[in-house]
Amino acid sequence: MAEPLRTRDYLAMAIAAIFLGVIGPLGPFAPPMANAPLPKSGAKAAKTLPMALAAAEDRHGVKVRATLFNGQLEEMYGYNNEVAMMAPIARAKARAYLKGDVLGNPSVITTAIVYMLPWVFGFTDTLPVQGSVKIMLPGLKEAAVFVVNGAPYAAVDLAIAQEALLACGFKQKKGNDVWVL
Repeated sequence: MAEPLRTRDYLAMAIAAIFLGVIGPLGPFAPPMANAPLPKSGAKAAKTLPMALAAAEDRHGVKVRATLFNGQLEEMYGYNNEVAMMAPIARAKARAYLKGDVLGNPSVITTAIVYMLPWVFGFTDTLPVQGSVKIMLPGLKEAAVFVVNGAPYAAVDLAIAQEALLACGFKQKKGNDVWVL
């Protein structure tokens, strides 16, 4: 029979977790969030997006962050940026989407244990959960990724993203997953 864990064992695990978290995506060695300009074609949508997101948040009873990334994962637009931890989460969701990972809709506990812990400890740089959609703006050479994060379930993030884009005049192209103005 295995010996029960002692206080020093728990302390060692806590120190290891803190150490790994510090060197992970939330620590000081994480790559900085780079910014890129939003094309002029997106200015009108950017003005209506906060109202559209707020209405979608109210319908779903949640508060979310929304971010638009270009193909190099540079932030071109951000909504509800108060919680700093949400920015790297959004980038990790966008990275998973761009890599073509299968995006899941896990339970809250599965999200925390199976997805978030490996990401926080730096074992992965992606969070392959729903909430990302590809958009094309006139003037962009490549599609951008619009990410919503913060709802307890990833499917709600995705629904809010799609509702907000529709309210801003975007339409989903037939035959693919790209949203266009």
